[in-house]
This record gives sequence, structure tokens and C-alpha cells, in this order.
Amino acid sequence: MKYRADKIYPDLDPSEPIPEIEVRYDAFKREFMRLAIPIVILTIVSVIVLVVVFSTRNLSFVPMVAMTLAVLGLLVLPQVLAFARMPKDDRNRLIYQNKTDPWGIPVRQQVLYQSYYFGMIMVLVNLPSLTGGFSAFEYLIGFYLIIGGVCFVVMTRFMRQPGQISCEKCSYPLVGLTLPCECPECGIALRDLSYTTDRPRVRDSRYLFAGIILTLVGVVVSYTMIKHKGLIYNAIPKGTLITLAPNSTDAFEALERKTLTPAEEDRLKDAMIDTIASGNTDGFWTHCQGSWLAQRAFNDGLTQAQLDRMLDPFTQAWIDAPGRVRVGTPIILRVGAPEGYNPDHRLDPDAYFGGFVIADDPTAHERQSTRQSRDRLVEGSGPSMVWIPDSPGVVIVRARLVWVLDPNITKLDQFGLSWNPDGTHSFENPPVWERIVEIEHTIEVVD
Repeated sequence: MKYRADKIYPDLDPSEPIPEIEVRYDAFKREFMRLAIPIVILTIVSVIVLVVVFSTRNLSFVPMVAMTLAVLGLLVLPQVLAFARMPKDDRNRLIYQNKTDPWGIPVRQQVLYQSYYFGMIMVLVNLPSLTGGFSAFEYLIGFYLIIGGVCFVVMTRFMRQPGQISCEKCSYPLVGLTLPCECPECGIALRDLSYTTDRPRVRDSRYLFAGIILTLVGVVVSYTMIKHKGLIYNAIPKGTLITLAPNSTDAFEALERKTLTPAEEDRLKDAMIDTIASGNTDGFWTHCQGSWLAQRAFNDGLTQAQLDRMLDPFTQAWIDAPGRVRVGTPIILRVGAPEGYNPDHRLDPDAYFGGFVIADDPTAHERQSTRQSRDRLVEGSGPSMVWIPDSPGVVIVRARLVWVLDPNITKLDQFGLSWNPDGTHSFENPPVWERIVEIEHTIEVVD
């Protein structure tokens, strides 16, 4: 891109030696970069704190809030503040200036400016993965280094910065020369200012070397992650690996190659259970992690408190029915449950249904002694019945679910569960874990 000096400095006398000129910069970009760095740091810290504080809670809004904070802090806020701090006349020229003067800041700020946008894209694209785990991100580190290095190499060839009037071809400074003349460096004939520029190319090889180094490091990192990733993870302390293992297959496999003390194994169990309870396992768990935890769950390797914490999100249920109906209108009462992802299907609890109890009638309708897969409740095909209200008033419908976890599903189906007249139950073969959940739903019946 050419920036001819005669279009920017029309008052220069071409018969006089070329004088030193006042270097002018893009005020918006300079102010933007001055504000962006502290705002970006504050935003990243805020996002990290948000993810860490709420990572052990099953809150679906956390990734959305983290993404919103990142967009506001990394993109919107620096732009708005930089624009607000500009003089009014400069604001009016901003659109035109950005079209005609895109490299109007020093090269150091240009590098920060491009790095800022590159980093922003990298963070925003990968933030959903970071809130759920690290496996997807770790393989992209080398790729980002390669892309960043190539960008540096390319920018070195084309970057320009505000400066003194120079040769348009080779960017040699021409201060003190009288036109027409020949460029002392490249020999091109300079007839007038249209053959010069006040946006010379950057004559600094440090950025070229930086780009080459980044590219080489990216290639080495990519090759190591693909071919010899064990070398990296074997060098990471076990404490860090335990933190990463629930969301990183590579970190988990590295831990399997090490000898864990009982205390370290307990930390790993708790880390995995917290990850399941938080709902951050989508796309990051593999069979080996889920199988490892299932083996301990079914061999007395987990305490009842740990099982309670791990399975609590999967025992939520409700009665799906309208809240207001007319007398004589048939309605369907159905038990439903929310979606949830478990890393091993054996860790999904099943339910036994104790029946619907309507108002003061103690009769348990549709009571079942065979297990209900949780998937059926999620899909809307759980226990159900048709009920016809016969009088107006407020009716409370209650239901009981007995959630169980047991590896021997066939045996549970074979012996089932025995319901006692008072609504209590007993198992022929006690499960590994059980929980009784009482749910209710209020229906207003009107004439």
C-alpha cells in the first residue's frame, strides 16, 4: 500500500531540501492500545475467577456469563472507551482516517494491536472448551504459535509506520535531499514527492527473527503433542495432573503411569466427582476415565458422601402436568427428569417408581417394581397415568422415586424391589447406592 507524501504535506516546497516533518499517529489506535492492556488483564482474571469459583457447581449459565465478560472486556469496552476519549473533531474523521491511514501507529503498537486481535479470537473461540476442560485447547497451542509466527514473518515484509519522508521503494529516509534526485540506497529516480512516502516500511529484522522463532517453536510443540505428548505430561507434577485429569485424557493417562498415594487417589476421585457434578464433562471424557471411576464406585472405593455428590444432579425429577385444569378434563400425569451426561453408562442411576398419590387418597397409582431407566424419564416416556378431576379445588399430586446404582442390572431386574403397604421398600439384593426422592405438583381444578 502506497502513502504518497505530496497528498499529506501539500505545503512542502519541492525546490527546497526535504525537511524533517512532524510524525503524526492514529490517535484512536494509540489510545485503544493504551486502554486495552489493563482491561484485557482484568477481563481474563475475572473470567478465570468465575470459572474456578463456579466450576464445581452445576450452573449452566457460567459458560454464557464467561463468554459475555470476554466479549465485553476484550472487544467492546476498549473500543468504546478509546472512542469516548477522542476529541470531537477526531471522532468525525475516524471512519475516513481508518480507511486512509490504517498503519498510523508505531510498529511496536502495531504488533500489540495485531497480537491483541489474534489473542482475542483465540480466547473467544476456545472459551467454551476452557470452561469445560483442556483437551481441545492443548492440541491447538502449537497451531497458534505457528500461525502467530507466520503472521510476524508476513507483517515484517509489509508493515509500515509513521516516519520521515522516505523512498517509496526501499524506505530509505530522504531528509536533507533536494528533488529530483536518485535514492542513495536503491538508485530509483525520485522526480517529486509522489515517489516518496511518509509511511516507510519497517527496517527492523527483529520481528522477522521473532516470527521464525515462533514458527519453529510451534512446529516443535505440535510434533511433540502429536507424537510424544507423554514427554510433556510426564514432566508435569502430579498435583497439576490431578487438576487436569478430569478434563484431559492425556493428563489422566500420565497419572496412570505414575504411582499414586492413597491421598492422591482420593484427590483424583474428588476432582472427577466435582467435574461430573458441575456438568463440565461434555466432549472431554473418555471411556478410560469413566471406567476408572466406575470400578471404584462398584468396589467400595467411593464413600456414600462421594456417591451422593456425584449422583445428586441425576436424581432431580418432577411431575409433568398442567397447573390449572377444569373439572372433568382428562390430564396426563408423567414423571420427567432433566438431561445430564455421565462419562460411563454404568454410573447412570436407575429409578423405581412408588406411584402417584393424589390429594388425601393414600392409594399409590401405577406403582412399579421394575426399574426405570433414567433415559426414559428424560425422553418423556417415564411412569404416567390419566387422571380426571371430579371436583374443584387445589389438588396436590405426590410421587416417590427410589434412585439406585448397581452394576448388576440383570439381578436387579430379576429380583426387583418389594413395596410394603406403608410405601416403604426393600431389595432382595441391596444396590451400591440408593436415594429416596419425593416430588409433588400442585394443580388448581376449576369449574
